[in-house]
Amino acid sequence: MSPQTIYTDAGARSCGVSIYRAYARAWVGITGDGISLGGDGYYALPTFFIDGRVFGDWSANRTFMATAESRFDMQFLMETTGPTRLGYLQMYFFAIVTSYNSGGGSTFSVGPHVLNSRPRGSNCSQCTQPLIPFQLGSQFLVSLTGRALGLGTWYSGDSVVVSGTSSFRFFEADGVTPVAVSTAETPEPATWLGVSIGIGLIAFRGRSRRNRKQIAGH
Repeated sequence: MSPQTIYTDAGARSCGVSIYRAYARAWVGITGDGISLGGDGYYALPTFFIDGRVFGDWSANRTFMATAESRFDMQFLMETTGPTRLGYLQMYFFAIVTSYNSGGGSTFSVGPHVLNSRPRGSNCSQCTQPLIPFQLGSQFLVSLTGRALGLGTWYSGDSVVVSGTSSFRFFEADGVTPVAVSTAETPEPATWLGVSIGIGLIAFRGRSRRNRKQIAGH
């Protein structure tokens, strides 16, 4: 699993002439630590639940202001097996956003293809996507992000909850034969250095041979 960023921040402060109580809570819950293969051929990402909640006691003479924000970012570098060829991608994304005054949401992407949650409610009408043309046999990035932001003022509290599941799978050009996916290995810096030196030597030898031929011709 690639580096995962999880951020939570909750702060409450009273303001105005009369000071009273304000509360804020920010929370991120991730179930799973990587991409797993299910029995239906889908590669599932970890499920998530994030919460940004602000509440307090207030009246005309008792004011407060508070914020609560939670967010996360997961990225996986993957690759499909076999040579470069045209195939298909199918994505599944189910997200629910419960928001009153502020907002939040989630984004799921596989390569250049991106799905977004709705501002409020669920995106259930578009959970399972149709087959999308995709270049197989190459590396691609899988990304999942989420954010919940609650804002409270003197007249209102706020609660934002975002949760969901996401997965994907690939097919050959016939749209039926499944394609295996694995985690892509990024070469170490020393490996890249060796590759660069090797390419440089090949280019140098090529130029030297051309120069010798030109001298012999004269």
